[in-house]
Amino acid sequence: MTSQQKAVSSFEEKFRKVLTVQRLALIIIAVTVFLLFRPLFLPMKIGFQTQDFYNHIEALQPGQVVVYSSDTGPSDFLGGRRDIYKAVINHLIEKNVKIIFHPTGAAWSGATELYKQLTDLRTLTYGTDYVFLPYVSGEEMAWASFAADMKGFYKTDVYGATLSSLPIMADINSLADVNLCVVQYGIFTWGEMFVRQWPTKYGVTMICMALFSTLQAWYGTYVKGNLDLDLGFAEYEKLRLIPAEHILRMEARNVVSLMIIGLVILGTIFYWASGVRREARTTMGV
Repeated sequence: MTSQQKAVSSFEEKFRKVLTVQRLALIIIAVTVFLLFRPLFLPMKIGFQTQDFYNHIEALQPGQVVVYSSDTGPSDFLGGRRDIYKAVINHLIEKNVKIIFHPTGAAWSGATELYKQLTDLRTLTYGTDYVFLPYVSGEEMAWASFAADMKGFYKTDVYGATLSSLPIMADINSLADVNLCVVQYGIFTWGEMFVRQWPTKYGVTMICMALFSTLQAWYGTYVKGNLDLDLGFAEYEKLRLIPAEHILRMEARNVVSLMIIGLVILGTIFYWASGVRREARTTMGV
């Protein structure tokens, strides 16, 4: 064998002794567990929808009004989407805006206390900085009536206090007094309903947290930003540098996949080197 072949053979033997199958498995497990608790925030391309969503929140000025519309119930805040809802709400709070929480799901009332416990709402003054509205059935008709006359449609907040008596509602009458709508929904037909009743009628900027295909037809005209479920959630968490669930899962999956690809390449090199060595030995009559 040549000196180069001997060097490759020596390195291969040492590598095989150091990196056994058991040690390799432990390394992969250790890396995965580490990334599940502390992401590396590796470089990633941020989609235009996520960047638009983030930019519109960043552009908010102190004192402006945001309607946060969601069908979130207790199970959502205790499940897989807790981190992203928490991240978006805390981002709004950082901008020192007034937040009107508008529910579209019947389980809403059971989640109001979780909103306060799991987000920075607990640092704000209820009735002055934010308000929880009660759930009213009716979907599109209810949302249209709310947009036209908030204090006329909702007589009280979720706790039974007269809505018109709360300081936050003093200068807010309709959706024309709102600067931004953040809309989260899971039922596909709702996207078109919101577009018809809110941005189309009142010119208010609307950003969403929903499957992109349900709002693609209006993107750029009536819908100005979107978090396209898990990928969008991970991208938003990356922009915010928050070690939350979706970026943790994505990075763990990506790093382990890269390790596996790297090992396949390394194994291919060793296999090739072994073939060269076997050929050399055959040529020499060994």
